[in-house]
Parts: sequence; C-alpha cells; structure tokens
Amino acid sequence: MKNAQHLMKHFASFLRKRGTARTANHEMTIVPSLLKHLNRKELISILIRKLGPKLPNDLNLRDLENEELLELIGDEMYILAFFADKWSKEPIEATPVTESLKTKVKSKRGNNKT
Repeated sequence: MKNAQHLMKHFASFLRKRGTARTANHEMTIVPSLLKHLNRKELISILIRKLGPKLPNDLNLRDLENEELLELIGDEMYILAFFADKWSKEPIEATPVTESLKTKVKSKRGNNKT
C-alpha cells in the first residue's frame, strides 16, 4: 500500500501541474523517478493497453529496458489510467464500527422520530 500512496501523491502533483498548464500543448513527459514505483510487468501492460492492436509485430518488449518502455508510453496519463483501473478493482477495507459511532447513530435516529 505504501507504493500506492507514493503513486497517488505523484499523480496528484502531476494532475495539479497539468491542470494549471497555460496551453493545451503542454509537454508530454514522464518523470524518470517514476520507474522506482513501477515493475516491468506493469510497464508492459500499460504499453499494451496504450497501443493495443497498433503494437508493431517486430517490437519485442522483452528486449527493451524499462527506460525504453517508459519512453514508448510517452505520457503519464496512460500510467494514471492503468492504476486508476487497477485500484478501482481492489476491495475496499471496511472501517470498523466503534461503539461510540453506534451510539451516535442510535441517538440521531431517536431524535428524528418526533
């Protein structure tokens, strides 16, 4: 989860910068330090998702370095989209209901019955 938190902070910063860009032609780059949060399987999955059927047959992804895969991805929005999809499918941990919360809910329900 710690890695996910680092990525979320990174994407929040990325989106904030992108949202304040003055033109629509902002430079599409990926911060190389992002590689420390991505494994090879994720990089390849993102690239396959981006290119789909347009992926050249002669491009052997196994032979490419992670930096080269990142360069082919080209825009952090593809990475963000990949993780947004991945995180949306993860189960959400339920917050335990404490006795004080149960008491508050019961008292609010009691006050509404007038």
